[in-house]
Amino acid sequence: MKINSKKNEKIIHLLLKKYKLEDRTVYIVPDISIWAETHGLKEPSSRLAITPRRSNSNTRDLVIKELIDGNDIPSVISVFHFHPTQTDFKRLNNLPDFFIHLILHEIAHCLGIGNNKGEDYKSDQWALKELDKIDDRVMKEIHLDN
Repeated sequence: MKINSKKNEKIIHLLLKKYKLEDRTVYIVPDISIWAETHGLKEPSSRLAITPRRSNSNTRDLVIKELIDGNDIPSVISVFHFHPTQTDFKRLNNLPDFFIHLILHEIAHCLGIGNNKGEDYKSDQWALKELDKIDDRVMKEIHLDN
C-alpha cells in the first residue's frame, strides 16, 4: 500500500490550519533529495518529509514526498529517537497513522519543537501525542493506493 500525498493534500492543509500554520507552503515532490539539491540543501534520498527554512527567515515550509510506501515504515521507525510503547509502535505500522504522524512531526518543527541539535525525538513525541487527538473522521478520509 502507498499514500499519494497529492491526493491527501486537503488533510495536510487541515492539519496546518489546526496549528495556525496556514501561511506555510506545501511542496509535494517525487524525491526529497533532488528537491533539496535544487534549493541548495543536502538531504538523504530516504527522507519522506522536511521543513526547510525560507530564505532570510525562521519560517519553515513543508516538503513532502509524493508517494509514501508502506515499506518505508520500518526503516523510519527504526531511527526514531524515542522509545515508544508497543501500542505506539503498532499504531505507526498502520499507514494512515504513519502518514499523519509524519505530517505532525514536520508541523512540530514549524512550531519550533525539536529543532535543536539532538532534540528531534521531541518532535516525534509531540506528534505521537497529537496523533491521539486527530478525529477518526479525518483518518477515514486518507486515500490509499495499491
